Amino acid sequence: AGVAEAAADVAAFAEWFRAEVIVSYDDSGGYGHPDHVACHWIALAAAGLAGAGFVEVLSETEPDTAPITLDHHRDRVREALLRYPSQLGIEGGEVVHVGGQRHLIPTDLAVRDVPTGWHP
Repeated sequence: AGVAEAAADVAAFAEWFRAEVIVSYDDSGGYGHPDHVACHWIALAAAGLAGAGFVEVLSETEPDTAPITLDHHRDRVREALLRYPSQLGIEGGEVVHVGGQRHLIPTDLAVRDVPTGWHP
């Protein structure tokens, strides 16, 4: 599906769910994965269509943003990640992606409100 069709579907769900905010990747998709980049544009358009706010999770912390620390939710983050066994595994305190990339279970992130109004 193209951005417009996917955004309309996400917007319809957001309206049904009465979502106030849609959260997605920033425009670099976390690490540049094309599916993640597409998710950014779909979610941004959907937020505009649904009249919801849009918050993007930043790929890198910028000077004007302060990271949110979720150390106290590490177990919940771990449990959430375990729901994607086709994408990654958990070994100890590390995430292991299907491509072999490894990193610590993320518990710090930075977010930014983005004005909506962009439509495909």
